[in-house]
Amino acid sequence: MSHHGHPHDDDHGHCHGEAHTHSPPPDATTAAETLYPHIDHAHIQTFSAAEESMGRAIVRPWDERMDTTKVLESEDDEGVVMIIPFDGLVKLKTVLLRTPADASAPTTLHLLANPPSHLDFSSALSHPRTQSLDLALGTSDVMEYPVKISKFSNLRSLGLVFEGGDEDDDGVLRAWYLGFRGEWKEMKKEPVIAIYEAAANPADHKVKGRSEVGGMQGLGGGRGY
Repeated sequence: MSHHGHPHDDDHGHCHGEAHTHSPPPDATTAAETLYPHIDHAHIQTFSAAEESMGRAIVRPWDERMDTTKVLESEDDEGVVMIIPFDGLVKLKTVLLRTPADASAPTTLHLLANPPSHLDFSSALSHPRTQSLDLALGTSDVMEYPVKISKFSNLRSLGLVFEGGDEDDDGVLRAWYLGFRGEWKEMKKEPVIAIYEAAANPADHKVKGRSEVGGMQGLGGGRGY
């Protein structure tokens, strides 16, 4: 079972203390809506993590959500950035996250819809946020955070920027599980348009001075001797 967190709209970045309005309660999602099979796991990118491979490691099936042997940790107090590519077009409904209940849990998650392919850690921190989520603290349950679906309805990839952490805990962020729910459809390939030249018609390519039966035509009206 997952518990719902609280999202807020954030078209121009986010600062704690600013007024914001909460979205209406989301429709419940089910484990059958998991997007796990549709993630291109081999090309998940993780920046500013103590071990880059741990980014891929926490994106795992729902039935492994309670495993704490694999943990994503930030390299420092700057946060962690992840890029999740999909193998089709995705309509994202919710983000699922499980973190420790202590001060190492991130406090904010910024989402970037279809981030540019050249995105790295520094550019991700300044890239416009599509939506920001205030994360639940003091719990180690799996929390389900609904997103504004209209902003994530044609995803090919998703950027995530984890921020927060307690300075008394060296600012290191930790997360155990990351999942996604929504709808997937196969990406249609662009049709290949080929231009073929019709078979040549000999009648369209007569050689001047030659008859259709191959004989020579008189060029001066009569034969010269």
